[in-house]
Amino acid sequence: MLFRSKVAKARSLEERAEAMAKLRAAYEQQSPHASFSHATRLVWGEGELDAKVLLIGDAPLEAEEREGRPFLGRSGELLDKMLAAMTIGRAKCYLTNLVKARPTDDRTLQESDVAASIPFLMEQLAIVGPDVIITLGVMPARMLLRTTAKMSELRGVWSTMTLKDGREIAVMPTFAPSYVLNSYTDEVRGKVWSDLQLVMERLGLKRG
Repeated sequence: MLFRSKVAKARSLEERAEAMAKLRAAYEQQSPHASFSHATRLVWGEGELDAKVLLIGDAPLEAEEREGRPFLGRSGELLDKMLAAMTIGRAKCYLTNLVKARPTDDRTLQESDVAASIPFLMEQLAIVGPDVIITLGVMPARMLLRTTAKMSELRGVWSTMTLKDGREIAVMPTFAPSYVLNSYTDEVRGKVWSDLQLVMERLGLKRG
């Protein structure tokens, strides 16, 4: 099991909540998504602010924008099943996206869309201080790990990212739930479950 850093432990939930609220306010003021989105509601993120597991997708869709919550609809239902199988559940995680607003017409996210939002994501990660980050899809993995590698090279392999305060966080890339739904084969589902089992093993979780 990974060591929970003293920096993360030292922050109370109240301090984390205050820091997250200030960060969101700064995001809203600067609107780094303005160039690619006409969104009317942000999808900032949700979950425990001291979660051991943090999940990152690429961008919200229409249903998520409408509710202001990440990972809803069919993809969200599948993700909930994945997390339940890991014995942690959505409520015990923190969920967010690379960008906090829906791209216009749900177009494919480009790296140029993400660049201005990355500093805010990094601050989110610093506030939560998870033990493990699960990236859902190739774009989150590439942006977080600063790589151009293919998903076939990234998934199922542990990597490490370092926060600006020196804390290291383990990263496990896997397929996005939307991809799994569009490629619903035993092979794809097996690969995702294999990736999640590696996370369970690292955290000392046992399937009930």
